Amino acid sequence: MALVNPNYVDDGALREQDRVDLEDFLSAMDRAELNGRGVPFFSGRETEVTAFRGIVNRLSRGRQSNATIVVEGPPGAGKSALLAQFQEEIHGLPPTESGQREWRPVFLPANFAEAPKEIARAIDRAISLRLADQILRSPSQPAPSLVARFQAAMGQKAGIRNVREAARQLAARGGGAFGISIGPSPHDPITSLGDAVARRAEHWGEWQIVLLIDEAQQISDQRLGDVSGTLSAIHQGGVPAPISFCAFGLPGTWAALEAVNVSRSLGGADLRLSALDESATRKAVNRCFEAFAVRNGQAWQQAVVERSANWPQHLATYLVSAISQIRRQSASERCLDARSASLVAAMARGDEGRNGYYARRLERLTRGNGHFQAYAETAVSLFRERGGELSWQEIKSALRQSDGSISNDEVNRFTAVAERSGLMRRDPSAPTYQMPIPSFAGYLLNEPLPEVTEPGCPAK
Repeated sequence: MALVNPNYVDDGALREQDRVDLEDFLSAMDRAELNGRGVPFFSGRETEVTAFRGIVNRLSRGRQSNATIVVEGPPGAGKSALLAQFQEEIHGLPPTESGQREWRPVFLPANFAEAPKEIARAIDRAISLRLADQILRSPSQPAPSLVARFQAAMGQKAGIRNVREAARQLAARGGGAFGISIGPSPHDPITSLGDAVARRAEHWGEWQIVLLIDEAQQISDQRLGDVSGTLSAIHQGGVPAPISFCAFGLPGTWAALEAVNVSRSLGGADLRLSALDESATRKAVNRCFEAFAVRNGQAWQQAVVERSANWPQHLATYLVSAISQIRRQSASERCLDARSASLVAAMARGDEGRNGYYARRLERLTRGNGHFQAYAETAVSLFRERGGELSWQEIKSALRQSDGSISNDEVNRFTAVAERSGLMRRDPSAPTYQMPIPSFAGYLLNEPLPEVTEPGCPAK
């Protein structure tokens, strides 16, 4: 059986996904991606990637698909980066069971995850694009078996005369190439995932499919056109094709999945993201400066590590700000020299980005109730006083000292919104709350950031 080493270790070395064009990195800001092959300078998360590899190995041993990973975390915790890294892991996996099935990641927005037709289309499109890539890589004429598989995946055999040109158009333009539909005929509607699998059993059975569902907390069984039980069918292994899924979202993702009958993680894992450790933060910064050949950047690296406070979103913001400032002042893009640029200006620009991030979080927190900002300030002050952990009762008591008319229902509404905004996180194993982003408290309390000085200049 084709198994992988389950132990993921981040050794800090540069990888292929880190070889991103400088302009692409700067233009993408804190959402820099590399063609769905992981994010540049991804670091840490050994526990999470190791858990994913363990599930991969279990799936490699059998044909059923009942393995689910749920990744929950507050805004900015790096859920999207981990999703991209799971894609990168899948791209590098060996075929299952001595070559019987090839792995294929399928990205699926949450609003499509409960519609069987949309799931089927996403799977068909992902398979078609992979086969198109194999056809384009064929040295002369692709093998007849590959052509037949591609035509079957496209669902319109008679409409494809030049297979290589069809593959080229599909790779360049996606499913709209030539107006050719991908998958089953639209005149033969799919009402359940079981229907889709029954029609596509031979086609899908050649692949080990992993659905990657982003913003999964938005899944609901109440939207028009949804068919309840789709994810449950995948999760319980009721679909006779090798399909599994990973769901990524804010706190509350499991509750959303339970609403569509996914109630347990059979052979899967629950992963809750928090801050990186400092070692992972330093590895990310080192990778970035090494990838872009930055010279004399030791003080800059230290400033980025300290300023980011080990929070993935801040780390991306300060890296982009630092590299952008150094590039602007360097004579050559081939060799970026940090001595010619202002570290103070770069960190100030990063501070603006971080403050904007918190302003958006605060706007979301107070959108439904103008009192919630005062409640948040009260809560974070108490968090600081009590060592970073509070019970619901302690939060309620503190809020009632500042607003004697607050009800239990309003306290519940505040804590729920505070979780979604990233201000607080509830420990699933205990009835307590923590602050997942400690620097959010500093922003709410209007605390100044540490002073930054230029390298070689004494601090004031």
